[in-house]
Amino acid sequence: MRILIVDDDYIAREHMTDHLKAYGSIDRAPTGEIAILLFQEAHKRYMPYELISMDIEMPTMNGPQVVEKLRAYERSLKISGAKEVKIMMATSRDEMSMVAESYAGGCSAYITKPATEEKIKKAFVELGFKA
Repeated sequence: MRILIVDDDYIAREHMTDHLKAYGSIDRAPTGEIAILLFQEAHKRYMPYELISMDIEMPTMNGPQVVEKLRAYERSLKISGAKEVKIMMATSRDEMSMVAESYAGGCSAYITKPATEEKIKKAFVELGFKA
């Protein structure tokens, strides 16, 4: 599985990498802008990501804004439904409004930080992946 981890915090990116490295190859992006470029490049090389772990709160472009742009790019390529990348929002915030907004904006799963094996396995089941 190809995985992209998007988080402005280096420690958080490395922590998520430690949890997800057993599931596939990982690329990392410290900003939403870089994530969008990596996502588009992966599609151009016919090697799209299957999973994106997305931080919600980042400077300049937050997680929901990035997800909106990723979904728009997929629509421009006529990618929809089961062929869309699975997006797991990861954040320290767990307010119901934030969770609802994330799902409405196009995320596929939601976990609170710090990530744990248990939280990731639960999200993987929700995403339809084998944990």
